[in-house]
Amino acid sequence: MNRSPAALAVRALAALASIAPAACTAPGAPPVAAPRSREAVSSPAGAAGAAQPRAGAEPGTPEATGEPAAEPSRVELLATWELATGHRAHGTEVGGLSALAYDPAGGIFYALSDDRGDEPERGPPRLYALRPLAAEGSPVGGFEVAAVIPLRGAGGPLPAGGVDPEGLALAAEGFWVASEGVPSRGAPPFVRRFGRDGVERAALPVPARFVPDYAARARRRGVRDNLGFEALAITADGRRLIAGTESALVQDGPQATHERPALVRLVVWDLAAGAPAAEHAYPVEPLPWPPAVPGAFRVSGLVDLVALDGGRLLALERAYAADRGTALRLYQVDLAAAGDVSAVESLAAAGESIRPAAKELLFDLGAALADRGVAPDNLEGMAFGPDLPDGRRLLVLVADNNFNPAQRTLFVALAVPEEALGATAPEAAGTNRGRVAP
Repeated sequence: MNRSPAALAVRALAALASIAPAACTAPGAPPVAAPRSREAVSSPAGAAGAAQPRAGAEPGTPEATGEPAAEPSRVELLATWELATGHRAHGTEVGGLSALAYDPAGGIFYALSDDRGDEPERGPPRLYALRPLAAEGSPVGGFEVAAVIPLRGAGGPLPAGGVDPEGLALAAEGFWVASEGVPSRGAPPFVRRFGRDGVERAALPVPARFVPDYAARARRRGVRDNLGFEALAITADGRRLIAGTESALVQDGPQATHERPALVRLVVWDLAAGAPAAEHAYPVEPLPWPPAVPGAFRVSGLVDLVALDGGRLLALERAYAADRGTALRLYQVDLAAAGDVSAVESLAAAGESIRPAAKELLFDLGAALADRGVAPDNLEGMAFGPDLPDGRRLLVLVADNNFNPAQRTLFVALAVPEEALGATAPEAAGTNRGRVAP
C-alpha cells in the first residue's frame, strides 16, 4: 500500500472570499482543473442574486418562474468540489463515500465508503482519512486522502458482498458503523464499533423487526434491499447512538411516492447499557415530482443525521427519480414529543396513533445547487467541521458516486449560523464539533 498522502483532484465550482477552494492533486502531479469562482447562494433565495428558471420544472413553481423560493434560514452554500470517478489513492478506488465524521482533535474528516468489498480491484470495505487543505481565510479549501483504513471483523475480513456500510459516527473508542445489510444475500443489518485500526470491537443488538424474514416466500418484515440503516449520529455526550433507516420497513408500510410520505424508524441505543432505549417514527417527504416516465426508478429517503442538543437532530433527505433528477433538503428534527414505537410491530397498522418526530425545513440544498449551475447529486453524508472565521459553523456534505462513471464524488460546504439551528448548539462528539465524547 502506498503510504504517502494522495491528494484529491478537486474542482471548485462556487466560492466566497472566505472559502477559496484550490485544485489539488497528488504530490508532483499537475492540477486536474483550475478553480472557478461563483457567487455564494444564501437563503432566503435571491439574497445573492435572482434565481434563474430551470428547464423541466413544474409550471408555476419557483423553479419554473425564476422567482426566489422562501427559505426559513440563512444557511449559505459556500463551495463545491468534485472528484472524478476512478480516482485512486493508497491502492483503492476512492468512491462510494456515504458518510462523514469530523475529529476536531486531529482536524481530520473521515469518510465511509459503501463498497461491499466484492470487487477486489477497488478495495475492501474501508474508511478514508481526509485532511483538509486550508485556503486563505478558511479552514477548508479542499481535501487530501491521508490514509485508508480497511474494516475487518473481529475474526478476520468482513464477508465480501455481505456488508453495505452506510452510516458513520465517531467516538473516543473508534468508529460506529451502520450497515444496511444485504437482504438478497441473507446478510442482516448491523451497527458495530471498529477501533481506529479498523478492527471490529463491539456490536449493538438490532431489534428483530429490522431483520428480514429471509425464509418467507414474500417478505413481511425487516429492511428492504438497499434501504436499511443509512443514517447514524452520536449525541454530544457520547451516551446515545441513533440510527435511521432510509425507507420504511416492510411491515411499516410502502415507500414514499410523489403522492404520499413514508414513516421510517430511528433506533436510539443507550451505549452504557449496550441496548436499545427507544424507537421513534420519522416522516420522509414525498417525492417532489409526479412520474414523467412510467416505471422509472424513484426513491425518497432519510440519508444522514447529525445530533444537535436537547433531543434535536439535523436530517438530510434525498429524493431521486431517473426521469426527473435529485432533490436534497436539510431539516431540523425534534424528538421531544415523538412517541416511543419500540413496542409497535407495524407503523402502518397503528395508523394515526403514532406520534412521529417533528421536523422543520432548514435549507433546500438541491435548489441552491441547481440555481448556481451545479447539478445536484447523490449526497448521503454530512458532518460539522471547524468553525468558519466569522463564527458560523461549517457543514460539509459528500455524494456517493456509486462507482458510476456518469456520477462524481461531490463535496459541498455550507455555512450555518448558530441562530439558524434554534437552540444553542452543543459541544459535539466527533461528528459535530468540540471535544470527542469520552
